[in-house]
Order: sequence, then C-alpha cells, then structure tokens
Amino acid sequence: MTDILVEYYRDKKGAHKGVVVAIKYNATRTSIGWSMCHPLDVFDKERALQMATGRALNAGGNTRVPMSLKPLVSRMAARSIKYFKVIKCMECVQ
Repeated sequence: MTDILVEYYRDKKGAHKGVVVAIKYNATRTSIGWSMCHPLDVFDKERALQMATGRALNAGGNTRVPMSLKPLVSRMAARSIKYFKVIKCMECVQ
C-alpha cells in the first residue's frame, strides 16, 4: 500500500472545500497533490482524493495551486518530510 498523508481544506463555515495529499514518491522524496471544489459544486471526498492523488503521482505537472491552498500545501510539504523521513518534497506549486 502507498504511504499517504491527507489534510482537508475547509472554508470559514467549516465545510469541506478541498484536499491536499502527500505521497511517498520514493525512498528520498515525497510528492504533493491537491484538489479544490468549484464554488457551485458539492464537495465529494472520494473524487477530491482521486484528483489530488493523481496530481501527486504526476509530480512536476503544470498545475497551479489556488492562493487559498498555498499555505496548506507548504505545511503539508514540511509535514511530509518529517513524517516520511525523506530529504526532499516535490511540490506542484508554480
């Protein structure tokens, strides 16, 4: 099974709006992926995790992280380095 960390993003009212995941990419690196729900859509945890995991597995892709998720992505990067005891985290931040 793949090692994965998950953290959900919530709006000011406490409703789920996005998710950030960290996956152990190999012995020395982790990879970060994210997913954010469109304001007019209903949040689906399963679909959000699927999208975020896909982005993490395709690390280095040209996906821009929304401004509201950037602090969470940065925290997840630091958290994943400590948790997985690796040297580097590949973020999909531009």
